[in-house]
Amino acid sequence: MKDKRVQEIMVPLEEYPCVAETQTLREAIREMGVQILRKKHATLPRVVLVFDDGHRELLGLLRRRDIMRGLEPRFLVSGSLDYRRKLFEVEIDPNPSELSHERLIARVRQRA
Repeated sequence: MKDKRVQEIMVPLEEYPCVAETQTLREAIREMGVQILRKKHATLPRVVLVFDDGHRELLGLLRRRDIMRGLEPRFLVSGSLDYRRKLFEVEIDPNPSELSHERLIARVRQRA
């Protein structure tokens, strides 16, 4: 069996999506939707490269989980652990279809 070399399977940096540090999370999410094509295979990237405004210097990476953390409502990450647990101590709603999905989506979009 022939040994594979890293260069045979790596994705070159220039093929990764990239954004400037001043762009919005919405724009970064849009860039993450662009497929990377490698030798008959297509994959969605798990990271976006973050550059300075002139795209000269690589400043870091933005992962999917970083984006999700950035969109997380503040009330879920602030306050004591007891306070956050109490937020979810609720009775089961017999009519879950009445929950405001539109309101939740609007808040997530606003945060993006």
